[in-house]
Amino acid sequence: MKSVPDCAAIFPWSSPSILVTFISLTFVGAAGMLQLQINQMKGYWYDKVQVAVFLCVDTSTAAKLCLRASNRRTAGGNQKHA
Repeated sequence: MKSVPDCAAIFPWSSPSILVTFISLTFVGAAGMLQLQINQMKGYWYDKVQVAVFLCVDTSTAAKLCLRASNRRTAGGNQKHA
């Protein structure tokens, strides 16, 4: 019966510690590249996007009217009038 060669002798990167190190460094590199891309996109979109967040707990008629007025003000403020 032939003996099967050790996988580590054929594929030195198949050692568990080397494989774990490779995977972890891949994730570190991917995180660094993602951070660079996020910073580029933030620099590009920072002055082009307007975000408004409304946290409404009260659903009374007064709150609904206030929200409608705020939406009209926001929508009308972005349009140029002729």
